Amino acid sequence: MTLPAGMQRNPSAANGLQACSEQQIGYEGQPGPHRYSPGAPQPLSFSSEPADCPEASKLGLVRIATPVLAHELTGSLYLARQDANPFGSLLAVYLVAEDPYSGIKVKLAGLAEANPETGQITTTFQNTPQVPFEELHLELSGGPRASLSTPALCGSYTANASFTAGSGALREPASEPPFTVTSGPAGGPCPSSPLPFYFEYNPTSCEPMKIEGTLTGSQGASAGVSSPFQVSGCRSLPFKPAVLATTRGQTSKADGASLGLTFKSKTGEAHVARTILTIPATLPARLTTIQKACIAAVFEVNPAAAGSDIGTATVHTPVRKSPLAGPIYLVSHGNAAWPDAELVLQGEGITVILDGQTAIKKGVTTSSFQTVPDAPFESVEATLPEEPHSALTTSLPLKDHYSLCGQHLTIPTSLTGQNGAALIDTVEVSVQGCHAVKARKANHRTRKQRLVRALKACRKRYKHSRTKRAGCERTARRRYSPNRSRSHRAHKTQR
Repeated sequence: MTLPAGMQRNPSAANGLQACSEQQIGYEGQPGPHRYSPGAPQPLSFSSEPADCPEASKLGLVRIATPVLAHELTGSLYLARQDANPFGSLLAVYLVAEDPYSGIKVKLAGLAEANPETGQITTTFQNTPQVPFEELHLELSGGPRASLSTPALCGSYTANASFTAGSGALREPASEPPFTVTSGPAGGPCPSSPLPFYFEYNPTSCEPMKIEGTLTGSQGASAGVSSPFQVSGCRSLPFKPAVLATTRGQTSKADGASLGLTFKSKTGEAHVARTILTIPATLPARLTTIQKACIAAVFEVNPAAAGSDIGTATVHTPVRKSPLAGPIYLVSHGNAAWPDAELVLQGEGITVILDGQTAIKKGVTTSSFQTVPDAPFESVEATLPEEPHSALTTSLPLKDHYSLCGQHLTIPTSLTGQNGAALIDTVEVSVQGCHAVKARKANHRTRKQRLVRALKACRKRYKHSRTKRAGCERTARRRYSPNRSRSHRAHKTQR
């Protein structure tokens, strides 16, 4: 029987998969590779003892109905040990079934071969016993550990088979009707084109590394192996990630304040290795929320049971077909003064936990991720929402109605690439949800207020250059000085 193109061996089935040895199945042939020819006139010989194959080598279930017996024979299909099987082949299977009422047992060996170009699998059972059967039902196990994967595209697929009678007559029926794949992975829509193939990405760190592994011999002995690995040209990679920050203008004592952060990176740049963010003092950490941080022992057993989530994070990466996403938890470690922010990201069967250290000094919160995987990402979005247990609150007094509108908020940011490049920037926080009236009111400042603001900006911008700072201040006084305004009006009156 030949399975349709696109139905192939499932790589994920290899995790924990075992194989049945010749001794466990009870094979009584001669030892040695390639000792049995598929065209041999006599069937393979097995003992009448029950098979002792490992449960982890089972691929599926089998039922055989025969007019010779009143009851069906039932059993399993097992994976045969590589090379150490009656065919000396890479792939082979054992079919084992028994009638518990009569005690009759059936043991068959099948040769499985994969087409090197299409991957199609053909399984052959030759020289089977000369006894009749009405139906042989084989059901391979499904799920993420299934031995076979369905075709990637939706449509109708047909398996082809051929049967040869003891007399030599040949029949080659196709499966009727063809089976149909109607949905994509996890019940999603059908892909309209072949799925993309994701190659690996080189690291962007030039630090020496090594590839490690373990080799196990046929007698059970094992040895560790390793090979040095180091990439070159990392230092010349650009490193220009972008950081965006937003918050809601209207806050409250009950629900605190929000903060949204987005990190963006481009293909071909060095990957991010470390981040340090200093949250403005206007958005201090909420101490009542910090006190609810779960302990590390609880988090390590089951993060979802901790009940200390403060937000969500999503990572879009070209390495995966779908984004990694999950909650952000506050976790208290015994040797740390403040709890860490743990990002638990999941997707496509993998879990990544990013550990962010927290430090609070004089009301200013610093969040740093000292170890980030050397992997590309398109964007990382972290959201700390307003809620009764929000991560942040506001230090504005009640008279300001807890409003951030009109406030100038910045987040000093330090990013380090895997290649050692550093990017230090001050990110402007976009305050959203403010009314236009407030914006117009801010524009109607007096000349004196504008002068004070302009002089403050000069000192901040040119704090390391006295000459430039003095020039900036002269320009500000000429533009906003109240005296200049009065003398200008008097001059117009005289004219």
